[in-house]
Amino acid sequence: MKLNYRGYNNAKPTNQPTNQPTNQPTNQISISFVVPVYNVEKYLAECLDSLVSQTIDKEIIIINDGSTDGSLAIAEDYFSRYPFITLVNQHNRGLSASRNVGLKMARGKYIYFIDSDDYLIERDFELLLNLAEQHQVDVLNGLRRHYHDNDQSSYVRPPESPHLTQHNQGDLTDGATHLHRMLSRDWAPGVHYSIFRTAFLIENSIDFPEGLTAEDALFTVDVYTTKPDVKVMEVSREFYCYRQRENSITTTLTHAKFFTDIFAICQHLFRRVEKYDNKITQAQTNLDDEQVSKLQQIKLDIIRVIAISYGIAYRYQYLKFSPELQQHVRHYFTPQITQFMQQFLGYEVSL
Repeated sequence: MKLNYRGYNNAKPTNQPTNQPTNQPTNQISISFVVPVYNVEKYLAECLDSLVSQTIDKEIIIINDGSTDGSLAIAEDYFSRYPFITLVNQHNRGLSASRNVGLKMARGKYIYFIDSDDYLIERDFELLLNLAEQHQVDVLNGLRRHYHDNDQSSYVRPPESPHLTQHNQGDLTDGATHLHRMLSRDWAPGVHYSIFRTAFLIENSIDFPEGLTAEDALFTVDVYTTKPDVKVMEVSREFYCYRQRENSITTTLTHAKFFTDIFAICQHLFRRVEKYDNKITQAQTNLDDEQVSKLQQIKLDIIRVIAISYGIAYRYQYLKFSPELQQHVRHYFTPQITQFMQQFLGYEVSL
């Protein structure tokens, strides 16, 4: 892994950064933008321009994840022109591993993960971070615009929150309440909605499961349920443009690995469910009905995330498979999973 720091363009490959502070509070900047890059030469400049134009005190950490097109040359050009850019050049390790590299290197008080074929819509991150500081939140959430490359149509997710009005700056809640409210709307887990307080992620050992797709489901559950007092604020502002293109990672994984990864992620989520079963039993022993109710709701919300994850795999992958490939992955839809999908998503699963 080659790490390009300011003044060290010809650094030899190394597995550990040298002379580079990792999550150090000294000389802390406002925000770190983490940008994993893999074969996106057509889109990368637009992505980086949307970050460079932010006037807030920032760093941009670009992780070139073994690109074989012209992406690295574009990244090197931006690195040469902007002193707040750090460039990491590594062998291909996947999106989660690249995000984790950026998280470990981040010096910003806040951190934002952006995919390199997307771009920021929000132009005033200073306003957003002022809100985060004012309310001392762990997570500040906004909206994401979905843009279809093929027909240039777009829509915004999640739908407007009923808890947001023109008279308030944002909806302030705890993490579990926010997760429950989001799941009641047309929403699927994703990091692009969120600005995170970096220390919150580090202190609670929250990172991305490496080697797996559908990583945002597990990451999101861990963010909102890691402790009872996670402080979350939602604002009615579009942060991000999420580009849906035919040859992106999520639209080309039309093979069994996608289901293997979904299954692995959901096994992690089922372990979270078991943890809450134990907490519920303890609360029942203590005759704490209010706590039992809260824990049961969190448990159900984690199961709902499992159902959503399988629902995405079913609607956008399985139904497009050949009969032979459907036969190969059908066993992942166990009776328990199909029951969850019917209960929480409201549709029958035809295998």
